[in-house]
Amino acid sequence: MIVIGGGNHFRDIEAIAHRNGITRITVFDDSADTGWSAPPDDIHGPLVIGVNDSAARRNIAHRFPHLLGAAPLIDPSALIGVNVHCGHGSVVGPMTSLLHSVTLGNHVHVNSCVNIVRSIVGDFSTISPGATIAGNVEIGDACTIGANATICERTKIGNAVTVGAGAIVPPYSVVPDNLTITGVWKNV
Repeated sequence: MIVIGGGNHFRDIEAIAHRNGITRITVFDDSADTGWSAPPDDIHGPLVIGVNDSAARRNIAHRFPHLLGAAPLIDPSALIGVNVHCGHGSVVGPMTSLLHSVTLGNHVHVNSCVNIVRSIVGDFSTISPGATIAGNVEIGDACTIGANATICERTKIGNAVTVGAGAIVPPYSVVPDNLTITGVWKNV
C-alpha cells in the first residue's frame, strides 16, 4: 500500500493498516514543511491519502491519477452494518459505527467515534471525530464535517461545505455549495 500524507495524519492511517495486518506500506510525505518526498511517476500500487483536509486530498488524487485508490481501510474496532459501501481509498477510524445503508465515496475519511446511518457521503469528504449523521442524509463532495457536529435526518449538504465543530444542521435542511456553517443552521 502507498500512503501519501502530510503532517501527522498519515500516522493514524499507518496504525489502522497495521491493526489490519498490513505491514508493507510505502509512505511519501507530501508536506513541504517536513521535507517533501513526492512519489516518482513510475510508482504503482494501491493508494491511501493520509491528509485530513478534503480539498488537499482531492488535489493529491488529481496530481497522481496513475495511483488507484486502495481498498477501504477500516479499523477493526469499527462497527459496520448491512448495506454499507466504502469507496476506494476511504479510511474508517476506530470506534466508528456505519450502520444500515451507508455509502462513502472515494477517498473519504471518517475519523474516530463517528456514527452514520442511512446516508451518502461524497468523494474526498472528511467526517471529524464524534460527528453524528443521522438518517437519509446526502453530503456532497469535498465537505468537512467538524468534530461533534450533528447532521439531522433528511438533510442535503452541497459540495465543499464546512460544518464547524459542534454545529447542528436540523432535519430537512438544504445547505448550498461552498458555505461554512457554525452554530445552528437555518434554511434561507
